[in-house]
Amino acid sequence: MIGGETNYALTSHSTYDRSVLSNSMTTNQQSLGAIDDRYYYYKSSTMLGLWAISAYHKLTDLTATLKKAADWTVTVQNAATGEWN
Repeated sequence: MIGGETNYALTSHSTYDRSVLSNSMTTNQQSLGAIDDRYYYYKSSTMLGLWAISAYHKLTDLTATLKKAADWTVTVQNAATGEWN
């Protein structure tokens, strides 16, 4: 998603493919906010998902997904060390 958005103006692109990628972020978001369809990778997937969403050309379209994932990320952070273990 990041590569496609970064190179959008430089290459031909598929609107369908871009939609599939952005929809995967919202479709795989769990009720609490994590972005993943497999529980054991939820922290890494959410971090990568937040990074990908931040590159999207219409960020306002994904504001709710971004906020929910960011809020969830803060809740799983270790408050004492700042780590996400």
